[in-house]
Amino acid sequence: MAWPTAKRLLGWHVLGRGYRGVVFLGRWRGKTVALKLRRADAVPGASLLAEAAALALANGVQLGPTLWSASEGCLVMDSVMGDRLIDWVYREPTKPGYPSNAEVSAVLLQLAEAGFRLDQLGLDHGELSCVASHAMVCSELSGAPEAVMIDFGQASLERRACNVTAMIQGLLIGTSIPQALARRFVLPGREVAIAPLRAYKRFPSPETFAEVRSLVTDLPEILKT
Repeated sequence: MAWPTAKRLLGWHVLGRGYRGVVFLGRWRGKTVALKLRRADAVPGASLLAEAAALALANGVQLGPTLWSASEGCLVMDSVMGDRLIDWVYREPTKPGYPSNAEVSAVLLQLAEAGFRLDQLGLDHGELSCVASHAMVCSELSGAPEAVMIDFGQASLERRACNVTAMIQGLLIGTSIPQALARRFVLPGREVAIAPLRAYKRFPSPETFAEVRSLVTDLPEILKT
């Protein structure tokens, strides 16, 4: 499987590009890795160490690509081989790897639970309202699709963590992902979804999260005729 959006720069595979850095496919100590290098035109004084600290925290609860090494100008991480969530969900039925409804439901559950673990850490990812482009779906290790959050460049312990609410709204109330999910499932209306999200926002707990989680685990399937 190819790395998503892979392009080349001076012969090197480019996996992604952001405000602070460019991510290349590379080698480190005999293994294939992702190398995030600080952009020369980044904000003066911008360092990748804050992102490294956030990713290390996330790794502590088994989230994100494994961080191997970091400096102000470079992060060495596991390369996440798979598809962006948006590309995976929108894959055409005639294409290899078309996910079943059960696989889509499993990935939605993984994402919701990942957001809850981040909330419990107090670490706000910062970009999960756009989870379509900040989660990858991989299936190489176990054969079952596995969601992996990426890009902790905007993550912070200083903001109130709102990963669950941002992510669920992106999955069910936003534009790109809900349109794809609506081909498979009957999605809850906005008001139905907002009520448990508000309750969770007021008091984030396992009990209020269970109500939010049910929004993505109890979706009725649309049957093909």
